[in-house]
Amino acid sequence: MPTLFERIIAGELPAAIVHRDERVIAFRDIRPLAPTHILVVPNKPIPTANDIGDDDEALVGHMMIGGRPLGPMLMRQERTG
Repeated sequence: MPTLFERIIAGELPAAIVHRDERVIAFRDIRPLAPTHILVVPNKPIPTANDIGDDDEALVGHMMIGGRPLGPMLMRQERTG
């Protein structure tokens, strides 16, 4: 059974997508804990942090570095309307 994230990636569930590329998807959290709360999820299914393999090093780095500018960019957009 696919996870919620897999269903969002496949387009089966709606999401407020703010970024997508060949390795990750980023979308707004439906229950945000902050005014700008973005989830950056790998397109490759990784069920838990314990399942991150050595071969996923570049992917995890891409998630962190690639996601870094999203929060400030979206906060600027929200302030300017």
